[in-house]
Amino acid sequence: MSFASLSMNPVTSAALRHDFTQMLSGTKNLWGELKGCRIFITGGTGFVGSWLLHSLLEANKVFSLGASAVLLSRDPKAFLQKYPELRKNKLVTFHQGDILDFPFPRGQFSHVIHAASELSKGLQQADPVGLVWKTIGGCRRVMQFAALGGVKNILYVSSGAVYGPMITGRGCLPEDSPVSCLPYNPSGAYAEAKRVGELTCALEGKEQGISVKIARGFTFAGPFLPLNSHFAITSFIQSALAGRNILIRKHGKTLRSYLYGSDMAHWLWSILIKGKHGRPYNVGSDKPVTIQELAETIVAAYQSKSKIQILKKNGKAEELEVYVPDIRRAQKELNLNVFTGFEQAIRRTCEYYKYL
Repeated sequence: MSFASLSMNPVTSAALRHDFTQMLSGTKNLWGELKGCRIFITGGTGFVGSWLLHSLLEANKVFSLGASAVLLSRDPKAFLQKYPELRKNKLVTFHQGDILDFPFPRGQFSHVIHAASELSKGLQQADPVGLVWKTIGGCRRVMQFAALGGVKNILYVSSGAVYGPMITGRGCLPEDSPVSCLPYNPSGAYAEAKRVGELTCALEGKEQGISVKIARGFTFAGPFLPLNSHFAITSFIQSALAGRNILIRKHGKTLRSYLYGSDMAHWLWSILIKGKHGRPYNVGSDKPVTIQELAETIVAAYQSKSKIQILKKNGKAEELEVYVPDIRRAQKELNLNVFTGFEQAIRRTCEYYKYL
C-alpha cells in the first residue's frame, strides 16, 4: 500500500510514514501471531479502525504476514472514495451491513476487532435508549458471528466512559475501580452501554470458548480524527486553521490526556495478542493537560492568530472533570507506555490537518 493514498501531499505522507515506521519498530515481536490470519473488523472506517487497518497493511508489507482484513461498513463506497488505493489491495475486503443485523461473511476467521461505536453527542441526547440497545445488540451480533466463524480471539474496544463522572479527586482510575453511572441522565447512556457491552462479550466469550480482550479507550490525537466530530481537539484545530477565536465554554480547567494514534494502535494490537480474557486495559496517556493548555498548544503549533476565549472563568471544584487513565496495568503486564509525548502528538496532528 502506498502512503500517498492516505493523503494527497508529500508533507502528510511523510508524517504518516514516520508514524508507522516508528510503531512497527516497537511491535515487531507481535506480528508473527497474525501471520496468515483473517481478521474481521467492525468500525474499521473510523479513527480507531483506520489506524488498525493501515498499521496491519504496513505490517503485511514489512513482515510478509499475508494477513487479511474484512471490514464491516454501512457505506464502503464512501470510504473507498477517500482511500481509492484500497480497491487494489487483495488483502482488504468490505462487507456491507449494519452492526445489529449484518449478514455473516463466509469462511473462517481467526480474530475479531469490535471497534464500532455509536458515540455522538446528538444521538446520546436524541435517543439514549436506542444508543444503549444498539451497542448491546451489536455486541451480541458480533459474538454470534464469532462463534460460528471459528474465532478464538476478540478485541472489544470499550471506553473509559464506563467509570462514570470523574470529578476532582477521582481521576486516574485503575481498571478494578467501581464505576459510578448516571442512570437517569442521557449523558450516562454511552457509559452504561459500553459497560454492559464489556459484560456481554466477556460472558458470551467464556461460554463459547472465545478469548475476549477489553480495551478501554480514553482520548486520542492524530490523523484520521474526523474534523466534524464533537471533540474539543478537532473543534480547536478547525478554529485555529480558520483564524477564528477558540471558544472554551466552561472554565478551561477540565483535565484530559491525549494518546497519539500510532501509540494507540501499538497498544490495541498488544492487547489483542497478549491480553487476558475478560481483563480490561485502560488505553490512553496518563499525562494530564487542561483544555486550556490543549487550545494553547494547538494555537502555538499553527502559529495562529486565534485568541482563546474562556466563557466561564471561575469553575467550581465539583465541575472540574478529570478524564485521565491509570495505565499501570498495561505498563506492567504488556510492557506498554506513552511513546509520543503530548506536545509532539499535538504537533503531528496539527501538521497532518494543515495540508489536507
